[in-house]
Amino acid sequence: MVSSSLQSLLNDLHRTFAQLPVELQPYAEMILNDVNNGELVIKEGWEFTDYLNEYQLSEEDDFIQDLVDSTNINEALLREMLDLRLTEVNINEYSRFDKLKSSVNVGHFSGYIEKNLGKMVIPIKVNMLIDRLLRAFLLEDVFDVTEYIKNYFN
Repeated sequence: MVSSSLQSLLNDLHRTFAQLPVELQPYAEMILNDVNNGELVIKEGWEFTDYLNEYQLSEEDDFIQDLVDSTNINEALLREMLDLRLTEVNINEYSRFDKLKSSVNVGHFSGYIEKNLGKMVIPIKVNMLIDRLLRAFLLEDVFDVTEYIKNYFN
């Protein structure tokens, strides 16, 4: 038997799915999968949008953690910069982008690339990748770092 809270959540999900922005639909699908697998923990008083926000923030945190783990970048500075409304014009105000970029452990990141792609990359290419990766991560939206690197080299 389905609880009334779960049934309400499913009704909201089905009713609003087509109206969701495309970028939020994968999170709605994750919620539905978790409901179907019995993995979703129902929280008292939560609406569908609360779960949607939680799933989105959780994935964003995972992407941020992957970047931190792969580069050993200064996490506090990265998160601070992600909270700002950065543009190509102001990304390096107060030399903050340079400071963030210099906090990357290039040797560690090179090892990450070699391990995950099976490619040895010369340091200058690693530095170019770091610049592009961080700019995209800060200016566009957080994303899967490994996928970005694979696409960069293909």
